[in-house]
Amino acid sequence: MTPKQQCLNLPVAANKHGVRVAYGAGGALAGLMAQENEVFDWIVDDTPGYAGQMFAGRQIRSSRELSVLSDGSARIVVCAHTSTSSKAIARRLEEMGFRKGIDFSDGSLLAVQHMSRRLSVLLQRPFEETLWERVRLAVEGVNLRNLSGVAGSWLFVGLAETANRDAISGAVAEAGVYQGANAIASLRSSPPLRERLYFLLDSFEGLGKSSSLDPNSRTGEFADVNLSALHEAIASYTNAFVCKGYFEETLPKLSDQRFALAYIDCDLAEPARYCMEWFWDRLTNGGFLLIHDYWFPDFQLPAGSPEPFRGIKTVADQFLAGKRARFVVLPETTHLVIRKEEG
Repeated sequence: MTPKQQCLNLPVAANKHGVRVAYGAGGALAGLMAQENEVFDWIVDDTPGYAGQMFAGRQIRSSRELSVLSDGSARIVVCAHTSTSSKAIARRLEEMGFRKGIDFSDGSLLAVQHMSRRLSVLLQRPFEETLWERVRLAVEGVNLRNLSGVAGSWLFVGLAETANRDAISGAVAEAGVYQGANAIASLRSSPPLRERLYFLLDSFEGLGKSSSLDPNSRTGEFADVNLSALHEAIASYTNAFVCKGYFEETLPKLSDQRFALAYIDCDLAEPARYCMEWFWDRLTNGGFLLIHDYWFPDFQLPAGSPEPFRGIKTVADQFLAGKRARFVVLPETTHLVIRKEEG
């Protein structure tokens, strides 16, 4: 059995026709369920207050109920966007006696399989899945919250390496860095990324004032940043530069740059709008904008879930109107990928 088969958990005879369980009742699961062939018999989550609530027509169960499936009948998919959540769920399952690669698997690979097919249509060439293992190891080796998740970092690295293969010139930028987990994992896993200028832009002070398009409940979030630790982590990468400050202050200093890839993960609508417009004018033809938090489910997530950043879709849709671009929506990671066309 290959490592990929082990992770997918598909060829294991004991589980082939077992109870399919999603562990994690959040956006990662909603994104997988947006694919018509992804159906789960059970939904499990241990977040306080979640048990008994409904998720897309299924009642959420406590992980304690998994004990009745300890006979090998469970096919558990770990559904979490952040690497820290994925690790915590995996530890919980192992404590309960479930075996990684046999009884449970990482949902990020399942997401990657779905995403790669649609990305191949966008790019009109295969978008390789083979980066997944390399990126996964790098993400899991960074002891920080990676809000892009394994599949999101795989997507970012894959676009950077696509730009390299297609000889698309320009720098790479990440607008909205948080603790830097995506940047560190991406630099570690991608030699082609290390060959380009890579600008990491953020206030590093958490989410600022929200607009009417943003969830007020999340103001001030993501302020737990150790900027010194980030500088230390990327010190050996001479192509990477941290740009601290608000985007209106830092981006004009980069006006002489052209970009092959800009990752916009601002969370708030107006900063995202500003970044989309600013980078678009400096994006090389064939280059990419990668927008996080574009997709959210059309049903209510469990009470107590963080409010989605719904304003991102609003401003991105407004931004796209009249643009010469091809794009694809990836619910599995909430991303929108936009490719600039000639003209």
